[in-house]
Amino acid sequence: MPKKIKQEKETIYSGNRKQLINVNNIHIIFIILAIVLVCVCIAVGVYVYFEDKSHPNKDNAIVDFTYTEKLDEGYNVYEISQTNTKQIFTEYNTLDKQEVKELSRGKYLDFNEEIYNSGLLEKMGKKIEDADPKWSIYVKFADGTRKYLYSNTLDSDGNMQEINIDKEYLNNVIKTYFNQEILYK
Repeated sequence: MPKKIKQEKETIYSGNRKQLINVNNIHIIFIILAIVLVCVCIAVGVYVYFEDKSHPNKDNAIVDFTYTEKLDEGYNVYEISQTNTKQIFTEYNTLDKQEVKELSRGKYLDFNEEIYNSGLLEKMGKKIEDADPKWSIYVKFADGTRKYLYSNTLDSDGNMQEINIDKEYLNNVIKTYFNQEILYK
């Protein structure tokens, strides 16, 4: 009977294995990482540019927006405000409940553009001390300017005059950001 021949085991030395990173190609890996980093920075810059382009009024953004409705027993108050730490909150207050939610920066800038596009700001003016309106709007801008709008205001003769605004548009804005509907449509 023939004797079985044992096969010799192949020994592999660690110096003979191919490595992904070695002294000869380390500079290529650093170049590839630098190119990837530059591409990511360019992509973020382009994204921010197009976001800012869709919000042209962000430089004088609305810092505080308050819409108040007079009820028989109190008020409904819808407020969007920005804190010193740049957090944005929506707050809905009635006699029965209070709802506070945080808004994202993008949604806040969308709200800002909707208010600018609504035409409300052109009708707004100074604060009237003795006004007893059904509804009122208060807006404070980033530059410190404050504007007010009331459901009724004084005309040049000193008579009370009803203000006409697009209440359906305002209702849609309030519904979008507060999930509530206004009473005076």
